[in-house]
Amino acid sequence: MIAVKWTGRVASSNKRHTKSRTTGWLINTNVYRDFRDNLAWTIKAQYPAIRYEKISVIISVTVSNSLDHHNLHKPILDAIQESGLIGNDKNIMFITWLPAERHKQGEPDEIILMISEMKGGDVVMK
Repeated sequence: MIAVKWTGRVASSNKRHTKSRTTGWLINTNVYRDFRDNLAWTIKAQYPAIRYEKISVIISVTVSNSLDHHNLHKPILDAIQESGLIGNDKNIMFITWLPAERHKQGEPDEIILMISEMKGGDVVMK
Protein backbone atom coordinates (compact mmCIF):
# COMPACT_ATOMS: atom_id res chain seq x y z
CA MET A 1 0.00 0.00 0.00
CA ILE A 2 1.22 3.47 -0.79
CA ALA A 3 -0.03 6.70 0.79
CA VAL A 4 -0.08 10.16 -0.79
CA LYS A 5 -0.86 13.45 0.96
CA TRP A 6 -1.65 16.54 -1.11
CA THR A 7 -2.48 20.04 0.11
CA GLY A 8 -3.63 23.00 -1.93
CA ARG A 9 -6.89 24.28 -3.37
CA VAL A 10 -9.20 21.81 -5.11
CA ALA A 11 -11.13 22.86 -8.20
CA SER A 12 -14.79 23.44 -7.38
CA SER A 13 -17.28 21.71 -9.64
CA ASN A 14 -18.44 24.95 -11.28
CA LYS A 15 -14.84 25.75 -12.29
CA ARG A 16 -14.07 22.43 -13.94
CA HIS A 17 -15.58 22.86 -17.39
CA THR A 18 -16.22 25.63 -19.85
CA LYS A 19 -17.56 25.75 -23.40
CA SER A 20 -15.07 25.75 -26.23
CA ARG A 21 -15.24 28.96 -28.24
CA THR A 22 -14.81 27.09 -31.49
CA THR A 23 -16.88 23.92 -31.07
CA GLY A 24 -19.22 24.75 -28.19
CA TRP A 25 -18.27 21.48 -26.50
CA LEU A 26 -17.45 21.31 -22.81
CA ILE A 27 -13.71 21.27 -22.14
CA ASN A 28 -11.62 21.17 -18.98
CA THR A 29 -10.66 24.58 -17.59
CA ASN A 30 -7.13 25.61 -16.65
CA VAL A 31 -8.20 25.47 -12.98
CA TYR A 32 -9.25 21.82 -13.40
CA ARG A 33 -6.09 20.88 -15.32
CA ASP A 34 -3.85 22.64 -12.77
CA PHE A 35 -5.52 20.79 -9.87
CA ARG A 36 -5.37 17.41 -11.63
CA ASP A 37 -1.78 17.90 -12.81
CA ASN A 38 -0.59 19.11 -9.39
CA LEU A 39 -2.09 16.07 -7.64
CA ALA A 40 -0.67 13.79 -10.36
CA TRP A 41 2.79 15.34 -9.93
CA THR A 42 2.59 14.78 -6.15
CA ILE A 43 1.85 11.08 -6.72
CA LYS A 44 4.56 10.72 -9.36
CA ALA A 45 7.17 12.57 -7.26
CA GLN A 46 6.65 10.22 -4.31
CA TYR A 47 6.36 6.99 -6.34
CA PRO A 48 8.05 7.51 -9.74
CA ALA A 49 8.83 3.87 -10.54
CA ILE A 50 5.58 2.23 -9.45
CA ARG A 51 3.00 1.12 -12.02
CA TYR A 52 0.03 -1.12 -11.26
CA GLU A 53 -2.40 -2.93 -13.50
CA LYS A 54 -5.37 -2.71 -11.10
CA ILE A 55 -5.75 -0.85 -7.83
CA SER A 56 -8.00 -0.15 -4.89
CA VAL A 57 -8.15 3.43 -3.52
CA ILE A 58 -9.20 4.90 -0.20
CA ILE A 59 -9.86 8.66 -0.47
CA SER A 60 -9.98 11.09 2.44
CA VAL A 61 -10.56 14.81 1.86
CA THR A 62 -10.56 17.89 4.06
CA VAL A 63 -12.25 20.81 2.32
CA SER A 64 -14.05 24.06 3.14
CA ASN A 65 -17.71 24.07 4.11
CA SER A 66 -18.62 25.79 0.85
CA LEU A 67 -17.22 23.04 -1.39
CA ASP A 68 -19.39 20.14 -2.58
CA HIS A 69 -16.95 17.29 -2.03
CA HIS A 70 -19.16 14.75 -3.83
CA ASN A 71 -17.82 15.96 -7.18
CA LEU A 72 -14.13 15.44 -6.39
CA HIS A 73 -13.88 11.77 -7.31
CA LYS A 74 -13.43 12.29 -11.07
CA PRO A 75 -10.48 14.71 -10.96
CA ILE A 76 -8.82 12.57 -8.27
CA LEU A 77 -9.17 9.44 -10.43
CA ASP A 78 -7.94 11.41 -13.45
CA ALA A 79 -4.88 12.51 -11.44
CA ILE A 80 -4.06 8.93 -10.47
CA GLN A 81 -4.14 7.98 -14.15
CA GLU A 82 -2.20 11.11 -15.18
CA SER A 83 0.53 10.22 -12.65
CA GLY A 84 1.25 7.00 -14.53
CA LEU A 85 0.44 4.82 -11.52
CA ILE A 86 -2.14 3.03 -13.71
CA GLY A 87 -2.75 3.07 -17.43
CA ASN A 88 -6.48 3.85 -17.26
CA ASP A 89 -8.70 4.96 -14.38
CA LYS A 90 -11.18 2.22 -15.32
CA ASN A 91 -8.65 -0.11 -13.66
CA ILE A 92 -9.46 1.36 -10.26
CA MET A 93 -11.52 -1.59 -9.09
CA PHE A 94 -12.62 -0.41 -5.63
CA ILE A 95 -13.03 3.11 -4.28
CA THR A 96 -13.64 3.81 -0.62
CA TRP A 97 -14.66 7.40 0.03
CA LEU A 98 -14.27 8.38 3.68
CA PRO A 99 -16.61 11.04 5.13
CA ALA A 100 -15.27 14.51 4.34
CA GLU A 101 -13.68 16.59 7.03
CA ARG A 102 -14.27 20.35 6.98
CA HIS A 103 -11.76 23.12 7.64
CA LYS A 104 -12.09 26.82 8.33
CA GLN A 105 -12.26 29.30 5.46
CA GLY A 106 -8.80 30.23 4.20
CA GLU A 107 -7.09 27.00 5.22
CA PRO A 108 -5.74 24.71 2.47
CA ASP A 109 -7.67 21.67 1.27
CA GLU A 110 -6.13 18.26 1.83
CA ILE A 111 -6.44 14.95 0.00
CA ILE A 112 -5.04 11.70 1.34
CA LEU A 113 -4.95 8.67 -0.96
CA MET A 114 -4.19 5.14 0.16
CA ILE A 115 -3.59 3.01 -2.92
CA SER A 116 -3.25 -0.77 -2.97
CA GLU A 117 -2.36 -3.08 -5.83
CA MET A 118 -4.95 -5.72 -6.73
CA LYS A 119 -4.13 -9.15 -8.12
CA GLY A 120 -6.82 -11.66 -9.00
CA GLY A 121 -9.50 -9.68 -7.21
CA ASP A 122 -7.47 -9.47 -3.98
CA VAL A 123 -5.79 -6.42 -2.50
CA VAL A 124 -2.04 -6.89 -2.15
CA MET A 125 -0.69 -5.41 1.10
CA LYS A 126 3.04 -4.66 1.01
